[in-house]
Amino acid sequence: MKQKSLRTTAIILPVGFLLTIAACLLTGIVKAPVITEHEFSFAVTYQLDGETKTLDGVYRCCFQSTGKGDEPQERYYSGEHLSNPSEEHPSEYTIAQKDDLELCIVTYFSDPCLMGDADGRTFCFEPYLAVFDRDRVEYTDEETLSRFDAEITDWVSPEPIANSFRFMGFSKLHDMSMFAMLAVGILTLLACLIFVKRDRTVPYNALDKVSILLNILICLAAIPFMTFIIFLMQIVVSIDDPVYQIALCVPAITAFTLAASVALRRIRFTKTGFFLPFAGPVLFVLTLILSE
Repeated sequence: MKQKSLRTTAIILPVGFLLTIAACLLTGIVKAPVITEHEFSFAVTYQLDGETKTLDGVYRCCFQSTGKGDEPQERYYSGEHLSNPSEEHPSEYTIAQKDDLELCIVTYFSDPCLMGDADGRTFCFEPYLAVFDRDRVEYTDEETLSRFDAEITDWVSPEPIANSFRFMGFSKLHDMSMFAMLAVGILTLLACLIFVKRDRTVPYNALDKVSILLNILICLAAIPFMTFIIFLMQIVVSIDDPVYQIALCVPAITAFTLAASVALRRIRFTKTGFFLPFAGPVLFVLTLILSE
């Protein structure tokens, strides 16, 4: 029985470790778009003082960079209205002026969506009429708009491109990495509970019983507490801080030491199984001290 349980432990723990590395890598994949710049045409048809006119616009999107901080996998874009000469108010096209007021067609676009990085978001923001005073305060109420005889009758939206994304490497650990690693650690613990069998002819001694109680407390109280605190650490600690990178591994390390504790206790390595789970909480305290 002991040899079989030892072999089972020797399989479960290394497999769990490899899966943890895989989970860490999968949550850290960074990609960049293949097409990094594109110009989009759009048209807004409107009536002004009974005359039908068309505003033909060109909007250019550019990929800027991948994310940093707590969102390393985010991709950031910037946009520019090439057809609007105004540098201060590029999304507002002035079509009429009266009494220090400007009537503008306002256009907004979602850069990621136009660049094929939609992820379920909409890019289609319909243009609208707005009146601006000399301080660039925007008015869209009917009373102010009625000072101009204008309305938008039609518009042709820009068409988003079909883009693809190339692998750029792996990011540093972040909060999702912590949760993914912890999930694998919990599954490894469950696997040890289920598949590592103990010899029921040998009763648990006092140290075994204390060890079981401590395991339960660490699993149900210490791991959730540490995970919550480490999640909040990103508010005050940079993701590039080596101490924070270590801290992100602490919940998973604790779960693995619990799994090892269960397995070792069932194959009669009682003392080792008793002390092993303290490694995670001790490392957690050290990271808190070093991060100050």
